[in-house]
Amino acid sequence: MASAAKMLTVSFVQCRGTPYEVGRAQADAFAATRNGKAFLRKKVRLPWWFNIRTEERAFRAYGPALLEEIAGIADGLHIPMEQAVVCFGNDGLRMPTGGCSAVHERWRVWPQL
Repeated sequence: MASAAKMLTVSFVQCRGTPYEVGRAQADAFAATRNGKAFLRKKVRLPWWFNIRTEERAFRAYGPALLEEIAGIADGLHIPMEQAVVCFGNDGLRMPTGGCSAVHERWRVWPQL
């Protein structure tokens, strides 16, 4: 039996400006959504392997604008930079996870050790 097609709703946020300003605009848009509000209520634990200095060096070498964008996201959501890098920075650049700085429904909440 075929099921009825579900309606898909997509929101777009047009951003212009510096990478930091783009990050702030993304954060503002995300914080206003149901998923954004749920994200802000969650307690996120950093993974054991995470080191912000290592991450910053990698971003500066391969994507300095992304580091600025993530800083804008961190400031816009009022979260620590470490949390922003883990949640919105390609899972902290730990390969082979993939991903990007785009705000999406899935975010990683690390279990308590």
